[in-house]
Amino acid sequence: MPANSVDERLALASCPSSPTLLKAHHWVIDRLGQGQCKYCAEERFFAPVFQMGGDYKARNAKAKAAQAPSDAAWRKEQWKKINEDRDFALAEALKETK
Repeated sequence: MPANSVDERLALASCPSSPTLLKAHHWVIDRLGQGQCKYCAEERFFAPVFQMGGDYKARNAKAKAAQAPSDAAWRKEQWKKINEDRDFALAEALKETK
């Protein structure tokens, strides 16, 4: 059952063995969500990261896919400008040699 009041949450967060100024727990959490305080060895369960993030990889891939066409179009436009500048410089150089 989660702590409701500020006092209850502060009591849960305090670690008398902690060398820190705030006397707070330092949780070491494994991939499955089992945590243990580095200082007092108290154990606590945390929601696993893969459950919290959920579809992070899918959302990230979707965002990259949505960005890719505009990125490719930008690159194509940049190469077009470079080629136009090169062609213009070549044409000017040919005019000067005539």
